[in-house]
Amino acid sequence: MNSFFSAMRSTLSSFLGVQSEKQREEDFTNGKPIHFIASGLILAAAFVVVVMLVVEGVLALAQK
Repeated sequence: MNSFFSAMRSTLSSFLGVQSEKQREEDFTNGKPIHFIASGLILAAAFVVVVMLVVEGVLALAQK
């Protein structure tokens, strides 16, 4: 389970564009692909939900 959270942290760093080259190389040599796929899907879904909530909030404020 620890490797999944490591993959999640690494994927989040990649989403933000702040992952180091050393960490990326370590991920490719030691990481399990399924952990990166799952964390990527989870973070992408979370991103979509956050964007939807922000848009709904802005539209609700604009109607007042």
